[in-house]
Amino acid sequence: MRFELAPQSYLAEAVARMTNEAMEAWEKQHGVERVRPGEMLVTYQGKNVRLPLFDPWTISRLGELRVEAVKRQIEHLELERLQAENPGATVQDVWQLLDQGELARQRGAKGKDFLPEEPISADQLPQVPRRPEAADPPREVLTLLFSKLESEYGCKPAQAEGLVRTAAEVRAWCCPEVSELQPGQVVWLAHGTHRSRRTNPRLFVPVVLTLLTREEMERPPSSRAELKRLKMRQLERITAEAWRQDGVLTTVDLEWILHISPGLIRELLDAYQERFGGCCCPRPARCWTWAGR
Repeated sequence: MRFELAPQSYLAEAVARMTNEAMEAWEKQHGVERVRPGEMLVTYQGKNVRLPLFDPWTISRLGELRVEAVKRQIEHLELERLQAENPGATVQDVWQLLDQGELARQRGAKGKDFLPEEPISADQLPQVPRRPEAADPPREVLTLLFSKLESEYGCKPAQAEGLVRTAAEVRAWCCPEVSELQPGQVVWLAHGTHRSRRTNPRLFVPVVLTLLTREEMERPPSSRAELKRLKMRQLERITAEAWRQDGVLTTVDLEWILHISPGLIRELLDAYQERFGGCCCPRPARCWTWAGR
């Protein structure tokens, strides 16, 4: 079912808000956990923990605070999540998972190569089946939302059902359950690659990115040379994964996810392009890198 709604429809915003609130309450009651966009799933002290790489309220303060100050506030939120499982957790635990540059202070062997021997092939990566699927919210949630939409917004029964099911479908697509992810994976909203006359070129799509493998979590870098190799692997891997899910990551996305500077990102990209003859980071306006692989 499709709906002719204004770009900033009051009804659409109400449906999204009400569906989120009702589903969150039901899932909390029944022990269902989801990973929101901007969160990373990790295993800490034997339990699944969701670390926020991105916090909407904190990000909204970029106009009044420096970027570094905002990043430190998010780092504090990440530490609070770990301390909820282990009160003795320290900021070093956060750095080991997300900001390895704070720990890898040794220089390492000078001139050591940080590039992979061969470029990654996107076709060899596991396919993540991230597509909107027909949602089937609990009957009690549907009944509650249908009643509100009919009595408070004047929706007809069929329209109310279609709106709620669509909202639930988008919610499930953007916020996968914890059981759908592996530790070390991040849910992110990337620029979509699909374009048509009826779609907004600024639309985002949810993608699941493998920021850290199990081996990378167990063996964090101890030197600057090892850090660059790790960041090169991560950059290559997550851009390929995003492309496989019809999304592309910008330099700002990479800076925020990888916790590295734009200068280091450019150094990695330039070296990769010089070695393999192509850029491993497709941009929204130039999605040519992985198409031919």
